[in-house]
Amino acid sequence: MSEFHGGFFVRSVDAGVAEPIRKALASALTARRVDLERNHLTFAARRGCPVMHVAVRGAVADGKDYAFFHEQNADLGADVARAAGVEVWAYHYENQVGTESVRAFGPDGTKLREVSCRWDDLAKELGGDLDRAERAKRLFEAAPLGALARTLGIPRSVLDMALGYDTPTVEVALVGPSCTDAIAAYLAQPLRSLYGGLSPATLTGELDVAQTFYFPAWMVAEIEGLAGRLDVPVGTIAWAAWEAAKLELHHTTPICEGGDASGPARFLPAPPAQPPQAIEVPQLVSVSAKALETPPTSDKKVKRTLAVPSRVLDEVRVFSTATDRSLSWSLETAYLAARERLHAATARS
Repeated sequence: MSEFHGGFFVRSVDAGVAEPIRKALASALTARRVDLERNHLTFAARRGCPVMHVAVRGAVADGKDYAFFHEQNADLGADVARAAGVEVWAYHYENQVGTESVRAFGPDGTKLREVSCRWDDLAKELGGDLDRAERAKRLFEAAPLGALARTLGIPRSVLDMALGYDTPTVEVALVGPSCTDAIAAYLAQPLRSLYGGLSPATLTGELDVAQTFYFPAWMVAEIEGLAGRLDVPVGTIAWAAWEAAKLELHHTTPICEGGDASGPARFLPAPPAQPPQAIEVPQLVSVSAKALETPPTSDKKVKRTLAVPSRVLDEVRVFSTATDRSLSWSLETAYLAARERLHAATARS
């Protein structure tokens, strides 16, 4: 599934900057003939994250334009920076074509630098001597949001997904009374942590990055049950599912290239399997192991944040982007394909 978002990362998590930002953007948008009544602002923050996300939303920044409005109007970051008196980064991110950009502004509104890229072009610059997983890892590290994440000392996933796409926001009208109290009340509530509900101590060793997924409720319960039986983190089960099924997924899910679909289907080559060492997932299972209860047909999805290896998340992201699927769909489908084998898995001593 394609994802689009953009906005401004403001180096302050203080309700006091909200009203000056609102006034500055209202004035700048009016000058650009944007209807203030049909649009609004959103603010989002995470506990432990040094920046607050601010975005224009509504008629001019809906759907794909959530990303492209902020790309085309990145210079609004200067107004935001002057109003807040702190560093600001205007950005956009979209994973359909694969583009992202970051424009940095100093506290006085001076533009400091601007970087943008197409993932395909950046991948070519990295050369052809890397396997797909390593190239994806280096690509996301070298891309603008990866560089900004290093500057801020946070995981890239906070910038390319969590803050702009997966964090509860507070909406603020562009016209009307001061928004300071609303932002103060929002920030006073328990915020999601920088690591998506996982403590930093969880993200150690191989499970070094957190990502939120949406899975069927029965699947979450089943994965948690397997993790308890095998005495491993829940993320290890998701990791094992991906490694056990990614060859099949890559061979059966065609690349989504748009245009005329009448030509021969193309498929991504599967990266080499690198399963977790903590458990043994058999290649073949007995007939009794295959006699699993049929999963419920309910479409009810629940949100679950998992700690997984960054390499695995990079592989899932590359696969999902190429096939125009969501990260959740890719990992859910992997689990379904490997379900019988996972139920037959044993813990290594």
